[in-house]
Amino acid sequence: MEKILIIDDEEGIRQLLYLLLTAESYDVKMAEDGQKGLDLIDSFDPQVIILDLSMPNMGGLEFLQQLQYDDNLNRSIIVLTGYGTDEDVRKCYQLGINSFLRKPVNIHEILGLIKRNLELIHFSEQLKREKIEKEEAYQLIKETFNSMSEGVITLDSNFHVQMISDKACRILDVSFDKVLHKPAVSVLGSLVAGPSGILMDSFDHKTEVSEVQTQFLLANGAIIPVYLTIKPLTGPDSNQGWLLLFRDEREEEKAIQKQIGGMVFGRMISTDSRMIAIFQLIDKIAPSEVMVLIEGESGTGKELVAREIHARGRRAQKPFHAVNCAAIPINLIESELFGHERGAFTGAVNKKSGRFELADGGTLFLDEIGDMPLEMQVKLLRVLQEQTFQRVGGTKTIHANVRVIAATNHNLKELIHKKQFREDLFYRLDVISLELPPLRDRVQDIPFLVSYFMKQMNKAQNRQINNISSKVSQSLVSYSWPGNVRELFHVLESVFAMIQGDTIEYRHLPKKLTAIPSKNRDILRNNEKNFLLQTLRQVSYDKKRASSLMGISLATLYRKIKKYNL
Repeated sequence: MEKILIIDDEEGIRQLLYLLLTAESYDVKMAEDGQKGLDLIDSFDPQVIILDLSMPNMGGLEFLQQLQYDDNLNRSIIVLTGYGTDEDVRKCYQLGINSFLRKPVNIHEILGLIKRNLELIHFSEQLKREKIEKEEAYQLIKETFNSMSEGVITLDSNFHVQMISDKACRILDVSFDKVLHKPAVSVLGSLVAGPSGILMDSFDHKTEVSEVQTQFLLANGAIIPVYLTIKPLTGPDSNQGWLLLFRDEREEEKAIQKQIGGMVFGRMISTDSRMIAIFQLIDKIAPSEVMVLIEGESGTGKELVAREIHARGRRAQKPFHAVNCAAIPINLIESELFGHERGAFTGAVNKKSGRFELADGGTLFLDEIGDMPLEMQVKLLRVLQEQTFQRVGGTKTIHANVRVIAATNHNLKELIHKKQFREDLFYRLDVISLELPPLRDRVQDIPFLVSYFMKQMNKAQNRQINNISSKVSQSLVSYSWPGNVRELFHVLESVFAMIQGDTIEYRHLPKKLTAIPSKNRDILRNNEKNFLLQTLRQVSYDKKRASSLMGISLATLYRKIKKYNL
């Protein structure tokens, strides 16, 4: 029942209003002056107050001043007076009244006014309840988002940020208030939210995006590598929104690094200072457009380095194409790189786009560049300088915006001296050079690489092979690894194919590892102290973990520590 308080010094007015309002089923109380009205406010808590201005003891204006109007209260005040001036009216409205009526009282007018004011109060209460419910729902959603291990962002149909979790704010290094309602492209960058970004592609094709590797390009120039999932959302008004879930690739690298030891960098891991310096250099040069020359023996990870440069640069969402120059016949390499027109040569039954054309906007990795024929080196140099080419048998000039990364297992300067490689091409490619050390020169990495590969294979094959015998560990670090990291990976792959239990034993190793020349054993003994020290440092002197990585018992480790006074 709605409550109405009548404050008027005229008893006749009070009684008349009381009878009319109680007949309308209102709960009514009366007061003959402002002070008595104030005394009833807290206990009665009326929704509507009918107030006279001119009263003894405390008039209407003083009552309003004492009432201390609170716009959060759903209360309506109607002023009745026979003597109010325009100034009185102005002051009343300043003090929060809703309506002003002059006496004599028009019964129908005041009943209608009370009804409308109560309807407005009910409507206002409903809005407040809905607002509270929405705020509670919003907080529940926010708490849910904040409890997730991934960063979470929701976007409305106009691709503006509706909600962002605390984890997402930390990854993006932004504050909640600064990005709320901002366009997604200004928060996440063009690779994800631009006109040609992943989000627009998902919108155009009405498909989800799951665990794609991409980057957020921030306004401050920072590049954040992430694994991104995009899901469309449909609201009650059929407007489509978007749910973005993402994991920071850098955090995942740190997590793996903590589990295994060493520095994890994409799909690479090392404790060697030279490799760590290369990882740091890759991070610096990846966002640029400079050409890179990667040198190193076969199997040292040259293509992995090239892919990391691509994945951490601004071309990450564009194509990455790898060409092994040593594996393509001389008569086909020009067609492979630049494409050909139909009928350009025997067997060219269809037009074909070359790798430069296919990699437009992205990265072209030219592996074993030292094996490229001299006549092709001239044409490659021209393309690198002008960024244009023609298909074999064609006349149309094609422009290709391609970042070239080259790699070789040869000494190019020796090839230049032998007139087998062009000096001008070498200096065109050698803007930034990276030289990957062979695995035999970083023996301390072998336990970490073995542990890393074993975790990958266990996960891929749903297995639990977590142990290696001491003899296996010694064989692994004693072998010279001419095929480098690639050979180590393939050896473990073959062992996983044969093993039945949870421990790699000596009998599981291929013969080449069980017939280690004595000179390699001497190398191992001479480097054992350094190997032990490096391993202990990488695991923060956790001896149990070090013994596991090296495949020796804890007692053996303690004996070796004592032997070398470590």
